[in-house]
Amino acid sequence: WEFSDGKKSKVGTLAFGLSAFVTSFGIVNWLIATGCMETTLETTDLALRILLISFTTAFVELLPFGDDNYTVPGSAAVLAALLLK
Repeated sequence: WEFSDGKKSKVGTLAFGLSAFVTSFGIVNWLIATGCMETTLETTDLALRILLISFTTAFVELLPFGDDNYTVPGSAAVLAALLLK
């Protein structure tokens, strides 16, 4: 990526987003199935929201400022709180 610090690749960003989505969607569905989490969202809507969170955090990782060890989970937590009600 031209605007990042030069250490991030487009393939790596895509891999981050896809793996974050698959992992998060799987965990959320497991939590719902075991009764540990409740949601009124349909599966498709839930998947789209998790996909948005996953790729937004993948792009947050590209930002050339801050420590991505804090900015990525922080942004994921804020987005999850807003989108997964």
